[in-house]
Amino acid sequence: MDVCTDPSCADATAMQSAQDGTFHAQLGAQLPLGRHERLFRASGEGLAGAVTLRRGFSAVSFGVHRVALSAEPARAITEVDLGALPQPTSSDVELTVSGAFPSGARARVECAVEGDPEVARCLECTPREGELALTDPVRVQLAVRATAFCPSVADGRELPVRMSLRLVPDSAEMAEHAVPLRARLRYARVDPVELRVSGGARVEETVALPGPVAQGEVRARIELEDAEGLTAGALRERQALRADEEGRADVALFAAAEDCCAAREYAGAVVLSAASGPELRVPITIRVDDPGFWTCPGKQILRWTLIALSVLLFGWIVHGFVSPARFREGAVLAWASSHEALLRLREGDEGWRKLARFTETARRFRRPAALHLGGPRAPLPSLKRLPPDARVEATPGGGAKLIVTGPGVEKFEESSGWVEIAPGEYPVSNRLTLRRGEDTYLQLRR
Repeated sequence: MDVCTDPSCADATAMQSAQDGTFHAQLGAQLPLGRHERLFRASGEGLAGAVTLRRGFSAVSFGVHRVALSAEPARAITEVDLGALPQPTSSDVELTVSGAFPSGARARVECAVEGDPEVARCLECTPREGELALTDPVRVQLAVRATAFCPSVADGRELPVRMSLRLVPDSAEMAEHAVPLRARLRYARVDPVELRVSGGARVEETVALPGPVAQGEVRARIELEDAEGLTAGALRERQALRADEEGRADVALFAAAEDCCAAREYAGAVVLSAASGPELRVPITIRVDDPGFWTCPGKQILRWTLIALSVLLFGWIVHGFVSPARFREGAVLAWASSHEALLRLREGDEGWRKLARFTETARRFRRPAALHLGGPRAPLPSLKRLPPDARVEATPGGGAKLIVTGPGVEKFEESSGWVEIAPGEYPVSNRLTLRRGEDTYLQLRR
């Protein structure tokens, strides 16, 4: 094998025979592109002499030789600039990759964020297809998205970040290829928030907080340290937000302090979180002012006083229902239209009934049980037509008394017969026989 020293051997020209009948050719090789062909064709004169390799080269290998954006296939690039992130929509990148690839080769598509792992949590670089067939050319698509919040970029300044798109072939004949990507993370500055509330009061206030560039659901809550007696949060825990031109969105917050909440400043954070990505903690200070004596302990004194009065009132009401006297268990009222018929009555007869069966004789609130001998509260229809000028009331200890306030009430006595009773109060023995009107005879048996 001879090495050609003639400058024409290095030219990428068509094969032409020299005067001695030999050929100076590159056998179809394209050195800048790293390609080669195993066969070559002769044109013109026939091959007169033996083929002699005059110059060898090492650029004949598999690999990527050119990368371009699919939107500008004529312009080769060495890296991709994504600009400022986040954006209202995800940044879709489509690349056209040209090169020499082994037959039937495939490659994994990987995208990784370089640098600080905390910053990497704020970026998502996702290939549309995790594995591709290597054909010339091959199209690679990936979506790059910044999360709604990034605690690592909280000072309002842009932070440069770099990513790497890698093609990892499954063939040992070809090395992996990486395409650098760069972007700038830009988020609204995180400014502390302050609320002020008095003890025993509640305050609601709308504040401007960093928000997502693309509209999405955001969960907001407030976490406080050592905040006994103080409650705070967002009026709506979940809400759809979209940032304005300054990167901020309005969020309504509230703070409520109990009557005796300690008057001081309480530190905490407004925690904002989206469907994915890290949480953002915005410092918040809630100042509780002293409400004065009439709120604390004035309200507590009033509250306990009202409780005590309520207990006393409840006891008084219960006592009013259970304390009035009632008739003895088994007391009986007998009635008839004549004295003789009254004496013949026995248990089970029509005119024989226990007092407990008459609702009119039951005890009421702060009123003892009573048998009215006239008026609407009388238990018998014949008595309801008479004036309410007499009644029999139960007394404590199971006794009873007859109260007469008008004429027309007669009592039967064994020695004297029927005697009209003068107005007044009279104790009742175990049996009392009375007459009301001309045809109503009564007997109370206790």
